[in-house]
Amino acid sequence: MIRLSEEEAKKLFGVSGDPEMKPKKKSVVRGKKMPEIKRPVVDFPYPNCPLYFVIATAPRTKKNHSTMVFRKGNRPTVLPSKAYQKYVKEAEACMHDVPRRRINVAMNVKAIFYKDRKQLGDLVGYLQALDDLLVHAGVIEDDNESIIASHDGSRVRYDKDFPRTEVWMERKIKNDA
Repeated sequence: MIRLSEEEAKKLFGVSGDPEMKPKKKSVVRGKKMPEIKRPVVDFPYPNCPLYFVIATAPRTKKNHSTMVFRKGNRPTVLPSKAYQKYVKEAEACMHDVPRRRINVAMNVKAIFYKDRKQLGDLVGYLQALDDLLVHAGVIEDDNESIIASHDGSRVRYDKDFPRTEVWMERKIKNDA
């Protein structure tokens, strides 16, 4: 974990001005060069401790029980299940005090999923659903490998009385393997 002095933390987290601006990589779309776009570097809001929060609803996966719908021109579109859509609404309500900063630095996201049923669960499915939820809620910018660098320590448990997801997010050190 990276430790910062009070002055560095104030400088990085917007207390004394705007965050640094850094140019995005150049891209080419259909043979045309796109203009360079600058985006703010949004660092992790808590430099000396991990961000911890609890999503107090039973975890659900996104991929199970999807629905195929035909849209304009008879094109098929896959929609997530109603159980997952309900989970997203309940989870976002539980995340009211989580900072919505669209973090875009390398993170380790550790999650312990406490299910309400003893059925076998798919850890990867739960992690994908959590990552998509964090993007949808505006906590992180994207769920690619440069932002969510690892899920070290994540697991699935059973708790019939209080199903929930406990989430820890901490900045990943660059030279950490």
